[in-house]
Amino acid sequence: MSADPASVRPADPTEAWFTPLRFGIGLALALSALFPDVLLGTGAFYYKDYGVLGYPVIHHHHERFWAGDFLPLWNPYSNCGAPFMAQWGTITLYPFSLFYLVLPLPWSLGVFCLAHLWFGGLGMYRLAASRSVGGFAATLAGVVFVFNGFTLSCLQWPNYTIALGWLPWVALYVERACAKGGRALVLASLSGTMQMLSGVPEFVVMTWLSVVALLGVELLGSRDKSMTLTAARRLGLVIALISCLSAAQLLPFFDLLSLSQRHSDFATEKWAMPWHGIGNFLVPLFHYAKTHTGAFLQIDQQLLISYYLGTAPLLLAAFGFFRGSEVRNKSLGAIGLISVILAMGAQGWIYPAIKSAFPQLGFVRFPIKFLMPLVLVAPLLAAAGLRWFLDRPEGSRQADRRLLGLSALVLLTLMAVILLSMQRYTSRYDQPGETLRNAVWRAAFLVGFLTLLARMRLQASPKPALLVRCGAIAILVIDIATHLPEWNPRIAAAEFAPGVAAEAQEFTPHAPRLGESRILISPAAEKIFLHSSIADATDDFRGKRLAFWSHLNLLDALPKVNGSSTLQLREQAVIQRLIYGPDEFDPSKLADFLAVSHETSPTMATDWSARSTALPLVSIGREPRFTSQEASLAAIAAGKADLKNTVLLPPDSQSAFADTGPTSGRVSEISFDPDRLEFVTEAEKPAVVVIAQAFHPGWKCLVNGEETIVQRANHAFQAFRVPAGRTEVRLDYQERGLLPGLLLGAIACGVCGILWRQGASKKTAGKE
Repeated sequence: MSADPASVRPADPTEAWFTPLRFGIGLALALSALFPDVLLGTGAFYYKDYGVLGYPVIHHHHERFWAGDFLPLWNPYSNCGAPFMAQWGTITLYPFSLFYLVLPLPWSLGVFCLAHLWFGGLGMYRLAASRSVGGFAATLAGVVFVFNGFTLSCLQWPNYTIALGWLPWVALYVERACAKGGRALVLASLSGTMQMLSGVPEFVVMTWLSVVALLGVELLGSRDKSMTLTAARRLGLVIALISCLSAAQLLPFFDLLSLSQRHSDFATEKWAMPWHGIGNFLVPLFHYAKTHTGAFLQIDQQLLISYYLGTAPLLLAAFGFFRGSEVRNKSLGAIGLISVILAMGAQGWIYPAIKSAFPQLGFVRFPIKFLMPLVLVAPLLAAAGLRWFLDRPEGSRQADRRLLGLSALVLLTLMAVILLSMQRYTSRYDQPGETLRNAVWRAAFLVGFLTLLARMRLQASPKPALLVRCGAIAILVIDIATHLPEWNPRIAAAEFAPGVAAEAQEFTPHAPRLGESRILISPAAEKIFLHSSIADATDDFRGKRLAFWSHLNLLDALPKVNGSSTLQLREQAVIQRLIYGPDEFDPSKLADFLAVSHETSPTMATDWSARSTALPLVSIGREPRFTSQEASLAAIAAGKADLKNTVLLPPDSQSAFADTGPTSGRVSEISFDPDRLEFVTEAEKPAVVVIAQAFHPGWKCLVNGEETIVQRANHAFQAFRVPAGRTEVRLDYQERGLLPGLLLGAIACGVCGILWRQGASKKTAGKE
């Protein structure tokens, strides 16, 4: 018996056109149209953390690479010295960092970030296509993954774009690895390792929680218990291989984390999605504030510029969740809902419960990052919803029109309610006029998309049908590209030229040099630039460069007392908080000890004044005083410690310095490389050498060729004993955990090679 012709959908004549190749070309063209100056090298991203944190770190790595230091371990320019590679977010071990290392900056970094977004979009296309939604729905999924507020906001951080770029590939290959094994195990391990090396712990954890949750739902629903156990074993193998392949990064990171300022009660929750933030999924400017530059930021959350997904993708995702019959779609929707609730932090009931059960998560400061799983599941649900709608029976046109009309009415009504609520629950930062105009455009894009969606159900020749589908995709891109004013602003690439700020300052008698002295930006200047109100973006950035604010000192190779290292050594962070903490603290003695030769001018935040009382970075002959960490910190905080003539050492080091005392001596022939320090001392009797560099147990000291223990001095710095007479001293920074991590990585590479060859053998046997 044949089916009723009215209930059968004819084959889509355009489906074969939406191939991965055409999608990749189209996505590249869309990104090029959105950021042409970045691709041409005339403009560069700078907004928020990109300009003052992300780019300077990459520049420092680039300079060290061309100086022959291919694996920089220590950053002596920031926070009185801090581990560099172990920071993880510096993406030092990420293999594809070679792109921006060998090519000129800042052009190469901008292209690097956009390339990862493009790569992530292609991965989402492949992931959606693997769910049999067809080429057009997979194209929509890829576009939604790239063109949404969350993804484009992550352009502020190069390592975030890496993590997002690998996100769909991890989901795709882990799913295949659990189902098929073979070479998919290797591909899953490699893609997971690449995301791990991006250095975004929250994104990595959320990726795996989402992937494992989706796999768990499918495996629990399977009646084949042996298949479930096999999939679980394969998943365990993939996780083990990723851990070993990433060990050279993970082991140093966890070592630094244990020594850092971050712990379970490190910081209170900051920048969660406010309760009214739900409205921003439909009205992007709802309760947004207009900044001095013309850009908009959410009033109660300023980490992400936006997380707007587009109204049309949200509607399609609702179709996929409520109308789709697959359990997988219900799981995707549940993950998305949970991520939104978690992003609300203490205002949602899940985050406080999790934080209470797992206090180790206290170092996670920004709940808004929990929206990341939504970026994974929303495109997949939208693709499923689109496929469901296009596959409806031919005889349901009237019902389709009612469905789309009702959907538009519901969404437009919700948008109107959100806008009306601004009249009752208003904020002094609200911009009602701009918010209304922006919302009207969002509504127009929604209506335009639904109109084209309805046209897709009509019988048409291939060319008009293709134009309708391409028009619908274009609407999604334009909606996101225009949903915020001053979206992802850029400045001229020339503003990042290295060395220009130091030259403009004309330091007297000369600029601070590595191994000799440092600069100190005042607490007042820190606050000025943190809350800068300069309207012109270029002027604002130039001012921050002249003040060497945040990590911008790295562009001019100027050593600085503070900086923007994500993980600071705990004791050094305490000392730094003294300087930038209570107003009653006088930092002059501490600044002398820290070799501060120039500090911010008291009259101008971008000018610098010379200090004549700065002590040498390396000194000899101070009188040792033995006291506890608590007592030494209290003495420094109270200004009672004589940091010029004495050195505060831990009590258990008294035997090592028993024969030392105040004496005359000199330090000469200083050679200071980032990971190595060499000099010669001369003293009348055994003496204490003090180095005003942050203490880390990775620093190894050779005195006349014999290893000598480096002790913690003045709460957070370095000291060791040298004998009388002429002494040659050498200190090298060695990253603990790096060599064991490389060994584990080599073993994992060998296992991957075996699995790859076995997969090839099985494939050959299958063909035979």
